[in-house]
Amino acid sequence: MADARVEALLAALTLDEKISLVRGGMPGVMGPSPADPLGEVGYLPGIPRLGIPPLRLTDGPAGVRITPPTTALPAPVALAATFSIELAERYGRVLGHESRAMRQDVIYAPMLNIVRVPQAGRNFETLGEDPTLTTQLGVAQVRAIQHEGVIATAKHFPGHGDTDRDSHLELPVVPRNRAALEATELVPFRAAIAAGIIPRYVRCLVASDSSRRTMLRRERLQGRQA
Repeated sequence: MADARVEALLAALTLDEKISLVRGGMPGVMGPSPADPLGEVGYLPGIPRLGIPPLRLTDGPAGVRITPPTTALPAPVALAATFSIELAERYGRVLGHESRAMRQDVIYAPMLNIVRVPQAGRNFETLGEDPTLTTQLGVAQVRAIQHEGVIATAKHFPGHGDTDRDSHLELPVVPRNRAALEATELVPFRAAIAAGIIPRYVRCLVASDSSRRTMLRRERLQGRQA
């Protein structure tokens, strides 16, 4: 039933409306913005004539990162040091509850990158270097965030923790072959999808297997595509 409704909405959208939903905006920087911006990192205006609501997107993963004051949570790597699924759930509930209270619909959390190089500048936002622990704590956060009625987003992408390049500025080169990705980096992302997170296209360049950019599609992340 849900898939049929989605297909009907897609058929009813104009090309311009589809582009607006894919592109969105960064309030105060580019594209559309809500009438009362709160420092969101993203905004989708919605399609009122079809009942598609607007979405406000906030950054994470150590708190709701908008202009008004919110709780500054401990760095996720400190959460990982507790090895506590219960604390991960409580952490996720805070993220979800405060996002909802501040009218944010989507939060960029949790970060599921697996730490592989010590010089990576975002390591403090990860859940460490162990795929099993990252999976357990990450899934607990996903379920807790979404239990509060907010959409969780697993970031950044498989292999991001194995590069010292900033993916905001350039395309990182991930020196991992497919077998290594399967055994480590893909594990928490697949678990997050199974837990109900919305799978998205993510990019990486696997230098040891190919010199071409590779799109990791939903089927591949779910293990249903070679």
